[in-house]
Amino acid sequence: MLAEEEIYENEITEHGIEERAIIHNNDFQANRTSNIEECLVSVMEIGLSCSDKSPGKRMAMNIVVNKLQTIRDSFSRSINRKGEKFAVDFQ
Repeated sequence: MLAEEEIYENEITEHGIEERAIIHNNDFQANRTSNIEECLVSVMEIGLSCSDKSPGKRMAMNIVVNKLQTIRDSFSRSINRKGEKFAVDFQ
């Protein structure tokens, strides 16, 4: 009986570990998706500003470059924190 109880406890422990890993992976994917969406929204906002009909209302290119670099750096930092490789160079 003792061996059966140990096997049962091991199965429960393994199941719990697997369940936590799945939950952690789902959280990681949700955070990653959220970060990608935020970056895309920021890039789209810049694009819309640059395509305004009135040239006077368009964002200056030096500001565009600075904002894009900030977006790139933010995205790159968040990816690197999660252990993935990511590199973008606007130059």
